[in-house]
Amino acid sequence: MNTDKNDSLQHHGILGMKWGVRRTPAQLDRANDRPTARQAVKKAVTTGQTAAKKSFEESKTSPDGKKLGSARKALNDASKAKAQAYKASLRDSKITSVKAAFQKDIDSFKDVRRTGILDKKGRMILTPSDIDKIVKGLETTRDQRISNIEKKYK
Repeated sequence: MNTDKNDSLQHHGILGMKWGVRRTPAQLDRANDRPTARQAVKKAVTTGQTAAKKSFEESKTSPDGKKLGSARKALNDASKAKAQAYKASLRDSKITSVKAAFQKDIDSFKDVRRTGILDKKGRMILTPSDIDKIVKGLETTRDQRISNIEKKYK
């Protein structure tokens, strides 16, 4: 049997084309019944749907009744409020943890603040005035760290 190269038709797909799973008839029907965005807007305009207009107008006003420039501004304001609330809670938790850590260190000197620290032989290692300086230094450092946190999360 003698065949010419021109007698056969060969097809190997299109370069870059992805092969996928075909949709079922139910999926095709659902996609065909759904109106496009343009059709939905046209239907709303022609039928005068007031619910869509009302929800749009509500989105243009803030909760306290003030008119806003646009619905986008309302979303931006809400996002900013959420971000500020998160930032404040983060700041408060960091301040609380810093205060707790420093207070633990300060409390460790409470018992020896009046007497000082003695070694096994009874010699004075830290006098009460030395311990007071250490505690004041801890308090100063704590206050500086808290002010740095407050500056960072303003």
